[in-house]
Amino acid sequence: MPTIHLLNQFVWPDAAPTAVYAEQLADELLRRGREVCLVGTAGTYRSLERPRPSVPVRVLAGFRSARSNLAGVLLEYASAHRLFARYIRTEVAAGDVVIATSAPPPTPWLLRAIRSRQARAAYWLQDYYPELVRSLWEYPTPARHAFRARWDQALSGWDVVMKIGANLGYTGSNAVVRRNWAPFEFSESERTSHPCVPRTALYAGNFGYAHDRESFVRECERLRADGYRIMVRGDGPGVRLLPEWIECGPVFPDAVSLRAALLEAEIHLVAAHPRFTEALFPSKLWNSLAGGRRVIGTGFVGVMEQELHASLASDFRGHLAAAADTVETQLA
Repeated sequence: MPTIHLLNQFVWPDAAPTAVYAEQLADELLRRGREVCLVGTAGTYRSLERPRPSVPVRVLAGFRSARSNLAGVLLEYASAHRLFARYIRTEVAAGDVVIATSAPPPTPWLLRAIRSRQARAAYWLQDYYPELVRSLWEYPTPARHAFRARWDQALSGWDVVMKIGANLGYTGSNAVVRRNWAPFEFSESERTSHPCVPRTALYAGNFGYAHDRESFVRECERLRADGYRIMVRGDGPGVRLLPEWIECGPVFPDAVSLRAALLEAEIHLVAAHPRFTEALFPSKLWNSLAGGRRVIGTGFVGVMEQELHASLASDFRGHLAAAADTVETQLA
């Protein structure tokens, strides 16, 4: 039976959003009777206690760096890319399927190694880096156009490119929209134990360079004037720059406390940035919808605002199955 190899820089027990989604897709394919191996590196992004996935997890040892060290992060990207290329050339067989996420960023160029093994190639586009890099450095427009052209050319060779949002920059003929899903399912007993607390608003997760602080604070000021208590539990450089009247704290240490907070907050805040509309789409939206809470987006404009409306109108309960169906078509 062909094996599906799912490659993501971070894997369990790390709790990067891409790690959580990768393990859930891998477990769904395993549940369908497929041979699956989840492959990652020993890098760390964020901790969150949760059960080990059912799928076999293989961790490749390589260079590790703190997230706060930009030079170290770039070196870790390069190390992860080399580890994945070596893994493909030694562990992937003809007829297998390789799913590579956009973590680390250079993964579009794993295609040559995959083709050398006569395997199928599925790219899972969580972040479109030619635009996302602008959150760190607004590089010249001609260079950005050249980078996009090179990136798109690399993606065009994959058998399928699964985009988590229609707003992401790549628009090749092999692209399909396969939105993320809610990693959490909330039971009725959980909902009863953690009823909604009126006049509370929560932002949970990363608040970084790709999140617009100005529009976020402006919305928080409006909510504060209406009597809302506003809490931010997250990481990233933007958290340190928020005003003192916003109750800021670290990310939740375990799934139990995160689940409780998501159910207890009346409003869930989701932040974007009007300058980076084709770069990414916030995955935290889906747990908010699963919890049945009101979502307020900040910084959404243009194609990203359109994708927000489309996502709010979609049935997220079918998104995991749709992604697994797309992968399985590569086995035909």
